Amino acid sequence: MAHRFEIDSVNGILRIPIEGVIGDEEVTRFRAETARWITDLQPKACVVDFTETTQYEISSAMIHSIGRAAPVLPDVSLAVIVIAPAPHIFGASRMFQIISEEKRPWVRIVKSTQEAYKLLNVDSPSFEALPSEFEKHTD
Repeated sequence: MAHRFEIDSVNGILRIPIEGVIGDEEVTRFRAETARWITDLQPKACVVDFTETTQYEISSAMIHSIGRAAPVLPDVSLAVIVIAPAPHIFGASRMFQIISEEKRPWVRIVKSTQEAYKLLNVDSPSFEALPSEFEKHTD
């Protein structure tokens, strides 16, 4: 899985595009990295973007496991929007949303970037790449 972290400082949005393949083995690491960036940057919203995901191999067992687990960051003021244009990724994301609804009432699943930014009342977000975790911790 290739993912990167980007920030729109003006609108307070952390964006995480996920490219290529994502499977169960990457989920734990991905969640931990995301939690560190959210803690460091304190964004108003987090957008997880599966638009460039070519293979989605997260099992339903993993979805159930993370859905039932405590949120990495239980801050209810942080909007989390998942962009899932592919039907199978949208369905899996909705399953996660339903399973975790009581613990994560702020999660929304949409099919396009336009829908995501409309929910956030942002017309033209401008993202800058953040350094990789390795670069961040070696400064």
